Amino acid sequence: MVLYGYADASQTGFGSSFITLQGLQIRYGLWGRDISHQSSNFRELRNVADAVEWELVDRFPILLDAVDAVSQLIQAEVSPGLELFLFTDNIVAESAFFRGTSSNPLLFDIILRLKRLELEHSLYLYIVHIAGTCMMAQGTDGLSRGVAWERDNPLSFVPLHLSPCDRDPQLLPWVASWIPPRVLFHPLLAEEWFTIGHGWSGQATTIDGFWYPTPATEVTVIVWHPALAAAEAALEELCLSRHKRPYLRHIFLCPRLFTHAWHKRLFKFADMVFYLSSRFLPGVWTSAQHEPVIVGIFLPLLNRPPWCAKGTPPVLAIQHRLRTAFATRDSNLYLVLSDVWSCFCP
Repeated sequence: MVLYGYADASQTGFGSSFITLQGLQIRYGLWGRDISHQSSNFRELRNVADAVEWELVDRFPILLDAVDAVSQLIQAEVSPGLELFLFTDNIVAESAFFRGTSSNPLLFDIILRLKRLELEHSLYLYIVHIAGTCMMAQGTDGLSRGVAWERDNPLSFVPLHLSPCDRDPQLLPWVASWIPPRVLFHPLLAEEWFTIGHGWSGQATTIDGFWYPTPATEVTVIVWHPALAAAEAALEELCLSRHKRPYLRHIFLCPRLFTHAWHKRLFKFADMVFYLSSRFLPGVWTSAQHEPVIVGIFLPLLNRPPWCAKGTPPVLAIQHRLRTAFATRDSNLYLVLSDVWSCFCP
């Protein structure tokens, strides 16, 4: 059983909304002086904890009914699975919860309170950071200021089941525009992660009857664009493929959502990482997407020290030019992106 909710807090008030089969349930109010004078990070995380606890008690029977259903599954010896995705526009709330601790005593007490709720109610809680513009478009941002609202489909603002190329069909043509024509690239489907993604396209047998994979020699660049909910698994397969086939080249595309599961690994293993902000390019990844796309480039491993191109002067120089081009909206962005492939494309 999966439930979804939004939580947002301002200096003077708070609000949260939960999506149920019966419709949208909202909760909002004003802070007292003991809370309104605290930091914004404290107010955001406090509102998240209050929203979860409020639902788990008896104010709204949304999560309470779900907990009862899980209890019945436990008694029937069926594996329960109650998950709650709670979206907030405060990145500290997301990182502190998934890190499990904080140097701030007040934030640590709230984290401990959330972890206790998970244990007491057999709950899997995911706190996901979203852009502030997304929170405003969804409507929960107005609840903290006393503005009631209603939306037809609140989940359309956080499509965790869609890949970035499904959300914007112009994204792949944009990638193809800065890859040289002589360089072949293959956007992976989910079922191709374990075949073409690992550098083989088929299978064959030797004269002795032993099975072996057939290398996919025609693929030069592999484009990974997983759905947000599967980004962690896709990146794990990408890293495994890179060790198995060090000559392959990879591009990883994913919006900046649910990053706690894969963000650290991407920056650790990718040779270059940059952000494509919404509205940066006309017709590509428009403002309706809200969060930027994170683009990770994996170059082939080297056969001599330093063994990988990450951190080498040519790569650092191009990455600096990329960041400058994005920061200044340089018209030569495509030229800079094309120079990326000159580092490793023969």
